[in-house]
Amino acid sequence: MAGTLVDALFYARSVLNTRIAGQPVTAMQESLLFDRFSAGWVQALPPFRMPRVP
Repeated sequence: MAGTLVDALFYARSVLNTRIAGQPVTAMQESLLFDRFSAGWVQALPPFRMPRVP
């Protein structure tokens, strides 16, 4: 499985398949999107959590 799991307002989380020392592994990658985070209204959001759907 590889692909983007979350593409939120100011970060993205993805799963990717790669090789380490010749062995296939699945890795998790997160990145902050500072171009999105620089918007003032987005900076006000981190203290609030969105409800999670089980």
